Amino acid sequence: MSDFHEKIAKSFHTYYELLAPLHGYETKKSSRVPWDELPAPLADLMIATVVAVCESEGLVDGDWFRDRINTLSTEVSRLEAKLVETDKILAAEVENVRIGVAEEKRLKAEPCPRCAANTEDDRKRNELEALRSTGDSDE
Repeated sequence: MSDFHEKIAKSFHTYYELLAPLHGYETKKSSRVPWDELPAPLADLMIATVVAVCESEGLVDGDWFRDRINTLSTEVSRLEAKLVETDKILAAEVENVRIGVAEEKRLKAEPCPRCAANTEDDRKRNELEALRSTGDSDE
């Protein structure tokens, strides 16, 4: 038995007593006390049970828990780095869209010089055709 096993037994007892009423279960009055006031045989039984579970599952002294936490911590770091990279990509995309919208507004605001020239040519052509057609009707 180690402090690890006792900590688990204490946590189990504390949460078990807190959660039992929420699940419609009423625990014995003699066990509905803080860990330090628990009858010694019951505390010893709970610790022995934790030891047995840990040994049968290969969780002696919390090695499995430490390994699992390290694995999860590494995964969280990897995901955080990926999130930072994704944020940078999204920020660049948003900036590209903003620039594109600004450019589109600018282009709409000022007419294309070629288009303006074509419009002027069309106006002159229309005037010329109008004069010709007027001249044709006089004859």
